Amino acid sequence: MSLIAIIFNSIPHTVAVLGARILMTAWSAFTLWRSQNNFARFKELYFNPSRPTPCNLDLGFTDYFQDCSYLQIPEVILNCTGLLISAYMSWTLIKTFHETKLMRVGAPPAVLRLYKYFMAVLVCLQLGAFILMSTLGLWADELFGIFEKRMSEHTIAYKALIVLTSVVVIPIGTLGWISIKREQRALMGVFLFLLFAVLSGWGAMFGSQIFRWTFMDWPLLAGMNVASLVLIIASMTLSVICWLNFDKGLGHYLYVEDILASSDFTPGVFTETHSSEPDRDVKEKDLEGRFYVRLARVNLPVSS
Repeated sequence: MSLIAIIFNSIPHTVAVLGARILMTAWSAFTLWRSQNNFARFKELYFNPSRPTPCNLDLGFTDYFQDCSYLQIPEVILNCTGLLISAYMSWTLIKTFHETKLMRVGAPPAVLRLYKYFMAVLVCLQLGAFILMSTLGLWADELFGIFEKRMSEHTIAYKALIVLTSVVVIPIGTLGWISIKREQRALMGVFLFLLFAVLSGWGAMFGSQIFRWTFMDWPLLAGMNVASLVLIIASMTLSVICWLNFDKGLGHYLYVEDILASSDFTPGVFTETHSSEPDRDVKEKDLEGRFYVRLARVNLPVSS
């Protein structure tokens, strides 16, 4: 994703990479705090050399918590260092992307704005698919390893939801990409319906006592699940925005980009200058003329 952000000057991908780094740092800090908190509760209930406890039982976990701290403290330091470096580099890239303001020939600002929504949908779908599959793995491991033979009364339904979600994740992402790129309303309707079905299915999981108990007891599963649901909702919202702006030039712009790329054509890139309005209008007309001339060279039909 970092490579895509640099190659395509994509601010959404840059922000997504920075967000992932922030989540990693926050999670490492949380694991350190949780280990210390568990150690304090362990000493309060089971064993404390300085005073008696309710259980007064030495289970030999004192060294375990200390070893965890020795490993987690360097991890937090490294993640914080990486976050600072990533934040500086991301801010530099975002600032450069904004200040440079490279304008591709023939793409008006309205189309470029829709293109940003399109890129944001792709980012949310990619991150959502990764986090959702991780959530599925965690829940399947917990369900099949502990609850299947002891507590679960709806194991078949849980298995069906896990399998169906795993099967449709990649097709949903592909369907969303194609439906927005080609501006096909029917495919967009199917895409939104599938997203809503996945969201409803995992929302209904909170009706299960086993899932709620696991959600409350396992912060990693809870965090991954909440993040995946938030990304699904964001994908649906951005997709609806793209749907409402169909037939406004984005599909044709992406089609032209594909044709030019397949014809080994490098589109002209010009830096926007701060000249007067009349000069700017002349330059824009000149750039537009060059664009249509180059379209004619690749035998692409040009609409008036």
